[in-house]
Amino acid sequence: MIMPDKIISQNDPVGASTLMVIASAKKFNRWMYAVIKPYITGRVLEIGSGIGNISSYLLTDNQQVTLSDLNSDYCSHLKTRFADNPSLEDVLSLDLVAPDFATSNAHLLEKFNTIVLLNVIEHIEDHERAIRNAGSLLVANGRLILLAPAYPFLFTAIDAGLGHFRRYTKSTMRSLLRENGFNIKHWLFFNFTGIAGWFVFGKILSRKALESGEMTIYEALVPLNKAIDRVTHKIAGLSIIFIGEKKG
Repeated sequence: MIMPDKIISQNDPVGASTLMVIASAKKFNRWMYAVIKPYITGRVLEIGSGIGNISSYLLTDNQQVTLSDLNSDYCSHLKTRFADNPSLEDVLSLDLVAPDFATSNAHLLEKFNTIVLLNVIEHIEDHERAIRNAGSLLVANGRLILLAPAYPFLFTAIDAGLGHFRRYTKSTMRSLLRENGFNIKHWLFFNFTGIAGWFVFGKILSRKALESGEMTIYEALVPLNKAIDRVTHKIAGLSIIFIGEKKG
């Protein structure tokens, strides 16, 4: 697997480091993808693809996939990594809050059946505009799969270092979608056991970045954590997932 080069790491050192740590957690990535997979259909756009941790699964299971990221270096990496993949339609540099979004992306309006937005919306200060613009890229009744960190009380130096503006509750996520053009089709929490780790390392130990040692331990526990989530997915989790359907 091709990993980010030094230029990418220099442009986004904390983000790139975190993405590389998560890239090594294959069981965790497969689990996350498996949770959202049933809601993916048709022509797919992934916004905030990063170095392609989830993109590889999207490209394996779907025939028409467009990847995108605001960071042009990540886009270059994605083009290289997936250059020979027949399911890749395009790699775009996409800014969800660009002032001229509708004009500069006119060729993408109402083009996609599914948009995948994982761990991205918390990085965007004007998240309402971002959701509205994402909706403009979907066909009528198209789906937006939105995953974001849960619970404001869990906001730590790790969140700040990653450039997060907020963490979400079920109520704030529901309002964000409903007030910006979407009906709610399904929701669930994800990664219940991650709450304890995030609290310990972020709140108690005041870590400022996700480290490989912790992720290695968590990776070994994924089978157990999946079993726990089958019970807790409507109760609590480190992340929250909403499936929105664009209003016709």
